[in-house]
Amino acid sequence: MLLTRSTIGQPGLCALWMAFTLFMTSSHPVYSKERAENVYIIVSPEADELESFAATELHHYLDTLFDVIVSITDTVDGEADNLILLGHPTDHKLLGRALGEGKHVPLSDQGFLLRRHPATPPPSMLIAGGSSRAVLWGVYELVEQYGVRYLLHEDVFPEDAGTFHLPEIDKVFEPIFRVRSWRTMGDFAMGTESWGMADYRPLLDQLAKLRFTLIRMGCAPWQPFMHMKSGDVSRTRATLWYDYRYPITDDMPGRELFDNRSEFWNRDLPPRGSDYEDLCTAGEQLCHELISYAHRRGIQTEFHTSVLDFPREFRPIIPEAEAVQQLGKLTIGPGASIQPNNQELIGVARSVLNHVYNTFPESDWYGFAMAEHRHWVT
Repeated sequence: MLLTRSTIGQPGLCALWMAFTLFMTSSHPVYSKERAENVYIIVSPEADELESFAATELHHYLDTLFDVIVSITDTVDGEADNLILLGHPTDHKLLGRALGEGKHVPLSDQGFLLRRHPATPPPSMLIAGGSSRAVLWGVYELVEQYGVRYLLHEDVFPEDAGTFHLPEIDKVFEPIFRVRSWRTMGDFAMGTESWGMADYRPLLDQLAKLRFTLIRMGCAPWQPFMHMKSGDVSRTRATLWYDYRYPITDDMPGRELFDNRSEFWNRDLPPRGSDYEDLCTAGEQLCHELISYAHRRGIQTEFHTSVLDFPREFRPIIPEAEAVQQLGKLTIGPGASIQPNNQELIGVARSVLNHVYNTFPESDWYGFAMAEHRHWVT
């Protein structure tokens, strides 16, 4: 069990530790590992949430892989058999001294260093990152050194990781491609348009381990993930997967996975036919939660929408509006003779841009698609 000053005050720490001790002695045998080595993960007292999470992740993997007793602390204890120092070298004084004052390897905000420290005892591993998320990536790289592999849905552990050791390594990791992106909220039932946060969280956990930097999310003009309006004109309906229907029948395989629902739908949204305002409120909330969770894993977000495709309700304000010949014919676009500098069109596009920014100010990036109706693009 880990308790640190950064997570609880001293009076609360004493009370919680006494309660935990009584619980363990009364309900369960005391857990011990005979002759197990002590591994101390040393973090900075000023470690932020992401660096603290990195330490917790390393604790989890070491405890799973090896017969060791792992502790997270911000000081060096004389009882430690092994030390792992992790953090940013300018904020972590012990790490900075171990790397050598004034001799730090330059790291970008995505770069990290793994170094088996030559000084002994005790054996030490240094994980230095140019940013908090780079520190987290350094932890996941060290875990890979022990034979763990990351899939999109789970981790694969070695059958036997052997005895605990600190790998002999001294390497700087810098990316070739600085943007490594994953798209969420597609537009078909087989994809992430049907996903709620219970589906996204495990994926984002794995994307962080695979060192993805960005997720792309967004809203098509007919989807419920953001309300759309321009002036006095507002969208009044929204749907999923181009308004196709997918009934769930009693005789279908896997029927028990869908509770008592009669139609396939996103679990985090009100059912089809619900009030439009409720539907969009839930859709926007899903996006806010997705952005928040991605940030907690060191992943940035881009909210993406179109400024040349519009809901059908916008027909009165789109110059020479024409139906877009796409699945469901759910959107409209400007007529073929309308030029990109048309002021009416620019005004509507500007209102969409403003609405995206005002609805999701916490997003790191914003993306805007060109129209898919080819007659206008050409």
